[in-house]
Amino acid sequence: MLNELIYTRCGTGRDILKKGGPISNEGYKFHSCSEEMFHDGSIPDLPFLKNAASIAHPFSEPDFIDDAYLYFVPEKGKPLFQNFHPIPNSKGRSGNYISHIFAGDLAAYPCEAFGSRDWDAKDKSEDYYYGYRENLPPFLPQRKTPLQPGAINFETTGKFISQERTELLKAAVWFLFSQYALPPGERKYLIIKDTTKNIELWIAAIEYAFSPEIACTIPFATRMSDAAATGGTKGNRYSIGNNGLSCAFTEQNSQKRLKAMIIGIDIRDSAANAMRVLPASPYCLLDGTQNTFSFEADADIDNEYYTAITRFDQVHKSFCGFLSGISDIGISPDIYKLYSAYNYIFYTDDSAWVCENLVEYLELLLEKDHNLSANNMLSKKLVSNIGRLMQRDEASGYRLIDCMYKMGEANEEELCGIALNAFTGKLAKGSPSLMQSFENLKKQPFAPIAIKKLVNEQYAVQYGKILDTANPDTIEQILFIYSSCLQTLKQPGDENWNKLLISALNQGIKLKNNKISKHIIETYIDTIAKAIKLILPLGEKYRTDANTSSFFWGCVTDVYTDKFSIKDIDVFCHSLFEKGFTGRVEYILIVKMQQGTKTDDLYAIFHALYKNPLPYPHGRAFFKEYINRSDISHYSTILDRLETSNLNEKAKLELYELIDKKLPLIIKPRSPEDAVERKLMSLASGETNYSRSACGVLLANLQQYSGQPDKLTAILKENMGSKISVDLDFTETIYCKTLIDKIVPAIKTDAQHAMLLSVFKFPGNAFEEYAKKYLDKITDIVSKSPANFISILQLLAYNPQLDNDELMNQICSAIGETYFLSLQTKIRAQLPISYSKVFSNKLNENLQMLTDKQPGLKKIFSNMLVIARKEYENNGSLLKKLGNFIFGN
Repeated sequence: MLNELIYTRCGTGRDILKKGGPISNEGYKFHSCSEEMFHDGSIPDLPFLKNAASIAHPFSEPDFIDDAYLYFVPEKGKPLFQNFHPIPNSKGRSGNYISHIFAGDLAAYPCEAFGSRDWDAKDKSEDYYYGYRENLPPFLPQRKTPLQPGAINFETTGKFISQERTELLKAAVWFLFSQYALPPGERKYLIIKDTTKNIELWIAAIEYAFSPEIACTIPFATRMSDAAATGGTKGNRYSIGNNGLSCAFTEQNSQKRLKAMIIGIDIRDSAANAMRVLPASPYCLLDGTQNTFSFEADADIDNEYYTAITRFDQVHKSFCGFLSGISDIGISPDIYKLYSAYNYIFYTDDSAWVCENLVEYLELLLEKDHNLSANNMLSKKLVSNIGRLMQRDEASGYRLIDCMYKMGEANEEELCGIALNAFTGKLAKGSPSLMQSFENLKKQPFAPIAIKKLVNEQYAVQYGKILDTANPDTIEQILFIYSSCLQTLKQPGDENWNKLLISALNQGIKLKNNKISKHIIETYIDTIAKAIKLILPLGEKYRTDANTSSFFWGCVTDVYTDKFSIKDIDVFCHSLFEKGFTGRVEYILIVKMQQGTKTDDLYAIFHALYKNPLPYPHGRAFFKEYINRSDISHYSTILDRLETSNLNEKAKLELYELIDKKLPLIIKPRSPEDAVERKLMSLASGETNYSRSACGVLLANLQQYSGQPDKLTAILKENMGSKISVDLDFTETIYCKTLIDKIVPAIKTDAQHAMLLSVFKFPGNAFEEYAKKYLDKITDIVSKSPANFISILQLLAYNPQLDNDELMNQICSAIGETYFLSLQTKIRAQLPISYSKVFSNKLNENLQMLTDKQPGLKKIFSNMLVIARKEYENNGSLLKKLGNFIFGN
């Protein structure tokens, strides 16, 4: 509703500053007003209203008495729309006028009320207004909105602008944008110089660049007294105080405001010819008579919006109506964006829509609280295109779905199907943005529907087909998505899920991808029940393919040995064993042992499973790891378990040898009955040498009976069988030093020394030490028998230090000289040729091997040859054989 006021020369009137109280003196005053204006708060600035109504605007009789329309938008309160009507001369009273004012929201373009029949105050005669002398005129009733239309409308204005005025209209509208970007006190205003009729059309054209709501915020005057004045009560400027109400210019902290942003000056007005625009002028001039504009626009004027507002076509008209649906928007560059959005959404062929652009425009309109849901055509276009748009740009598609929800145009089931089609399309292509798509899907209002669909049989079959050729990333994504949906629904895995796991793991194994295969097992097949149900069938499938089977079981073992408890391992191994995977069981137990699991616990599993005789080498690897992981205190138990196991005898013997090699040769008194060495020797066959064990027992006995030469001799004889190896390769010499330091001094006879020499080869320094202490014993022993000579040569051959060792040369020379002196006596007692043959045979059997291993022996034999020449000059056959052997033919 509009409050109405009439200001003119009259009899008794109403004082608006005193809530409509009477004013009895004749003259200009408010004849009457609507009583509601004093109660509804629509006009808080009554002094501004009174001042606006009281100003007489330019006119002259009889030719220039057109109505003037002034539209004010005070800082506070409702707009004031004024019709200034000059009254023709009557009864000698020239210069009379009526100001008819409506206060309130028009709900229409102000320009469309130019010439409205609602401006009917002028229809009453002067006598009518003077008729109230004694009585107070009644209050005026409020008027309905909108006012009745006048002669100006969209079509008539369009015809006016089409007459070569488009560029001026663009400039005028652009000028308003530029000024509304400034603080109110710094703005300039627009003066339009033209005929009154054209001024009204210019104002209408500017208003039609906006919605009615925005147009109602633009104050104007088709004519104004002292329009170019910079101060005073008759100019376009006024001041407001801190309370937002009009005040004197001199009031402290007052702020300048404009009464109108557009002011017309009729060419009949005497001020028209005096109009000049200077740099400091508070206005700019649009001269409609010359089609000129005094202000230069910037690049913004090239925006498509400016072209649109000059067309006055259906797009233009619809856009203005479209702006009406947007709240809290003024004259700002936002309108440019809104026009782009409007034009793209409503006037671009939807087949050319790009989802990202469409969404940006929709989001802009929704941000501006535009009621898009009222547009049924748009809703239908969005529904029919969203599937296509989402397939091309899923991320923007989800934003589009969000927009549709905000518009209230969301069919959840339909949108869910569209989103899932786009999602599974990405899934099939292995898109790197799939997980982000899934996160977007979960955020949608229809997420519960989508999640249920994603785990139904239809989608499970689709996933399975994708998994058959999927890369590792896609495998991981599918499983994560499916399991996440199950968790959200709080459902256990069903047969569809199990099938997917098998398909996924099968593809990972086929790709030989260790990472994804282990990830599937560890993350999804993570219980003993699942392992038995899913892993064993796959193991059966790969059984005939050795490479694939090995890779598969390697992944399984790596995961489960880390993940499962010994109890679960027990169950799993029993299941494997029942399916015939005996080797895999052994491997799993070995890995668990390497991880530090108690060997007794693992042996219990092994013993419970391997009850029947095992073919070679089954079980050997388990016991080998068992031995390597145990210290000597456990060897006796291991030997007991080995002896009672079902391992093949060959495997057992190899394990005995392993224990034998790991036994340290620590010489100390001990009881032979409970020694591990004795147990090994008792388990050994006559064909196998358990060298360290035998040596350990021997040395223990030698040390124990070091003071009993007869007992020592018996022990040596007892241990010269197959149990003592002649090819020991010990890196430690403790047993040698023990013999030298503790045992050898107790040996009394040459025979005992000879026996010791024939049993052991002293490595390296041990023999040198022995030779230093017992040189006389060595030479004496060698002189007693050619067999002893061969034994000592064997000792020498295994000692590389002989080449440059003076001591060794001395020993060898002594041995050679002693030997040949002894030989000379023996030859005299026997047939020389016969014995020479025996000696030659010995050389042929032994010396070639010895000289190959120790080239230094040639020097020794050379010395021996010199001696032989001296002693047996006439024994050509012997010398020839010896020389040929040493020096070659």
